[in-house]
Amino acid sequence: MKVSTVTFLLLGVAVVSGCATGSSVVTGSRRQAIAPTEVRLYTSAPKRFEVVGLVEASSKGPGTAQSKTNRAVERLKEEAAEIGANGVLLDGGINDKIRGTVSFVGGENSGAVVGRSIVRKALTGKAIYVIKE
Repeated sequence: MKVSTVTFLLLGVAVVSGCATGSSVVTGSRRQAIAPTEVRLYTSAPKRFEVVGLVEASSKGPGTAQSKTNRAVERLKEEAAEIGANGVLLDGGINDKIRGTVSFVGGENSGAVVGRSIVRKALTGKAIYVIKE
């Protein structure tokens, strides 16, 4: 197997697997990290909670809109769990971010123009600690 073939195969695996990224900013009191499975999503504020920080996540790559949304939700929960939040109060719903690219593929005497758009699902919210009564 040639080096270029190996490189091509590795690149293909990276593209097929999809990608989810996220970040968090602590604005309140950071708590001990918890498991992402313990984080709940809220569309309206619970009765008693403290804001721990702000979180965001997005997902791109192959798959359906739902699979991209699922990856973004999981990443959002990971970001919140890392700063000790047991909930995320969603503030913007699920947003589509679209980016397009155009490339020339070919050699000196022949080629083709290839265009593609990348749809990214993005979520933002407040990482919160819900106080149970």
